[in-house]
Amino acid sequence: MKTSIKSFAIAATIVVGFALTSCNGSKKFVAFQCPMNCQTDTAYANAGKCPVCKMDLEGVDKIDSTKIKVIIN
Repeated sequence: MKTSIKSFAIAATIVVGFALTSCNGSKKFVAFQCPMNCQTDTAYANAGKCPVCKMDLEGVDKIDSTKIKVIIN
């Protein structure tokens, strides 16, 4: 009984580890935008600070390029 619980705990740890570190732990974002929506029509090619409120830009998976201009920073 103790052996099966220990095996289950090890297996669960491995599964959670793989789920949290898929693709070497790095996520690729399309662009970065301000979380406060200071510039709703602007996205940035690289991570950095919002020029308006100075908060860290957050990565976004997709953008509508017909409504948003992307600035290479």
